[in-house]
Amino acid sequence: MDPTAGDTTTAKTKDILKTDPAKRRQAEMDLARMGMSPQEIARLLDGDTGTFDTLAVPEVPANIKQPQVKAELTIEAMRLQAVAREQERTQELVRRAQAVDLKLPPLREVSAMERGRAEKLLSEAALLRRRERPKEAEAKCREALVENPGDAAALELLGDLFQDVARIEEALAAYNKAHELQPTRTTAERKYGNLLTNQEQWSSLETEVIARSPGLALLLSLVLPGLGQFYNGEVGKGVLFVGLDFLVFYLLAYSPWGFPAARSHGGFSTGLVFSSALLIVIYLAGSIDAMSSARMVSGQSGRN
Repeated sequence: MDPTAGDTTTAKTKDILKTDPAKRRQAEMDLARMGMSPQEIARLLDGDTGTFDTLAVPEVPANIKQPQVKAELTIEAMRLQAVAREQERTQELVRRAQAVDLKLPPLREVSAMERGRAEKLLSEAALLRRRERPKEAEAKCREALVENPGDAAALELLGDLFQDVARIEEALAAYNKAHELQPTRTTAERKYGNLLTNQEQWSSLETEVIARSPGLALLLSLVLPGLGQFYNGEVGKGVLFVGLDFLVFYLLAYSPWGFPAARSHGGFSTGLVFSSALLIVIYLAGSIDAMSSARMVSGQSGRN
């Protein structure tokens, strides 16, 4: 292993421990429980010791095996380096958010009439957001900012709208701007911090794959093609199959290709045979697809 490979990460880790007293105290407590003296802890966290995994093992009590201490030191080093990487990801997100151009109008003095129009537009934007019409809500919010460019409430609502549609960097930029314009606006500051925290948590988690029962997927598809796809989480396929179901049922029940034509001809017609065959094909395709998709998802869940 290259002894210089971890220098950068180690330096960042030490910087974090110096600027975050809580993490510093936790690291000192963890290392003390491993049997390290205060001098060794200070040398490890502050001194020029190179990478964690190349540290000399300190003198420890006789009842503790040195290989165990080495392993624990390695685990602790990995934990501290993970903290450094997490902090680095957060700082990168903050830098990207600071570079976002929200295309806001320049600040200026506004009249009471403009302020009133802005409040009305902001109320309309909030109503559109509740009705889940984000693009129209954003347009109204921007109109309110044209009337009153220094409205921190409008900027906070703009951040909410960006967060609703996962435009994270723009949301952070809007919350930060709202807090700059009105430092006492704690809601914007809290949303900014919560959004950063959530991004850290989401970046450290893998998507959980939920196992599906192929038998249940098949049974649902036999009841109505498309239900098995919905059960597997394949909404697009489910909508497609349900749409085909209604199309074929219409052909059979109401069109000249179905039972009306057969009754008028006193027996089976070519259209009825075609529609019936199409229905059978849809049932078979939906059932096979739902069952195979459920098996695939279950296989991925087992590997995870």
